[in-house]
Amino acid sequence: MRLPRGSALRLRRTPSLRLRLLLTFVSLNLLAGAVACAVMIWNAREATRVEMRASLEIAERFVKETVSRFGPSTSGGAMLSNLPLHLNLVRHVRIAILDNAGDLKVMLPDAREAHGDEDDQAPLWFARLLSMSTESRYVPVVAEGRRVGTVVIMGEPGDEAAEVWQDFSTLAVVAVCINILIFILFYFTMGRILNPLTSFSDGLKDLEHGHYRSRLPRPSIREMAAIADRFNALGTALEEARQENGRLYHALIHLQDEERKQIAADLHNEFGQCLFAIKANASSIEALQAGAEPARADVAERARSILSITERLQGLNRSLLKKLRPSAFGHASLAELLDDLMKDFRRHHQGIAFVLNAGPLRRSYGEAIDLSVYRCVQEGLTNSVRHAMAQAIEVRVGDDAIPAQALRIEIRDDGQGLGSADLNGFGLRSMRERVRSLGGDCLIEGAKPIGTRLLITLPHATDSMREEVA
Repeated sequence: MRLPRGSALRLRRTPSLRLRLLLTFVSLNLLAGAVACAVMIWNAREATRVEMRASLEIAERFVKETVSRFGPSTSGGAMLSNLPLHLNLVRHVRIAILDNAGDLKVMLPDAREAHGDEDDQAPLWFARLLSMSTESRYVPVVAEGRRVGTVVIMGEPGDEAAEVWQDFSTLAVVAVCINILIFILFYFTMGRILNPLTSFSDGLKDLEHGHYRSRLPRPSIREMAAIADRFNALGTALEEARQENGRLYHALIHLQDEERKQIAADLHNEFGQCLFAIKANASSIEALQAGAEPARADVAERARSILSITERLQGLNRSLLKKLRPSAFGHASLAELLDDLMKDFRRHHQGIAFVLNAGPLRRSYGEAIDLSVYRCVQEGLTNSVRHAMAQAIEVRVGDDAIPAQALRIEIRDDGQGLGSADLNGFGLRSMRERVRSLGGDCLIEGAKPIGTRLLITLPHATDSMREEVA
């Protein structure tokens, strides 16, 4: 079986399972990385805010202590000139020294020290992500009893941002390297895990081409091994079904040949002889008529012989027609057909008691089901007569509504039972195949206390379903 061209193109365009898993893995990693970055930035923002506040507190105390160390005799100009020497070592803050007029005297650290190495600074976009606000503290400078200037202490978030950026970039590089390594391992691991799927596809292709003996090796993965076991069981079942179909086909051909031989023998032995006898009697009558005084007794005897032979021919004709197809089909009800079949068996096997119990039955269940019921009962009775050596055979046919709409056929005998050879005969195998083709079940087992029991269940449509089908 070939796929339509459009379906084949869609299959080729559909991404493979490995690619889908890899894309899922990458997407989950990107999502996890985004969440981790958001958490790190949030924590860095809070930590930087606490660190800046602590730095401002320490710097403010240090500036106050430094200003208080100058003696009362120190002039304001000398104090403003010497403060930068003592405050130059303060970190993580910027200090501006203003004179009494508000003019800037000194900025610590200076521009070169503040910027430092530009490679160590955080990118502007990262600093904006931290969105750290600056805070200022003011410390007055008093000399000789009067205020001579002001020391302004301002938070410097750039240093904190640089430290956070350095940690963040280091962790990012490590995370990317680890994820690349995991991605590579995942890629090859998924290849090893999904390799059995390729063999499954090849195996299904073999089944599609009719190679039912194809078998898959059992993978080490438990789920894959279960699929391989089911595949191998399917292949075995298909191979057995093909062999069984082959046996049935050969048996069917053999049976057709045997039936043709039997019909040919009947035509030659019975019909031929009967026709020859009719012809001989007709010639004799003609000869008697040609005589001077034809004997009436001889003519009557020849006529009776012709009538007897004609009746025999009619019986043989009916027998052959019944073998091919019962003539009453389509005219009589199913119960009447079965009753006629039982009468025929009683007539040919007078030493056996045949009993028919026909339960509630419709007039017809459709030609396929009616013919199947007729043939199954016929085959069951034939087997009981030929092989079971039974003295009594009972047939029960009824329409069961529970658990589903189905015909139930049961044939019991008091014979010696069927052997394995009889159970595997062509007649019973053909009956099983006929029942299975209609969705039914066929069971053959020993009856209690003696004999054999044949149970057949044939599902059929309800009246509403039959109307819909019609």
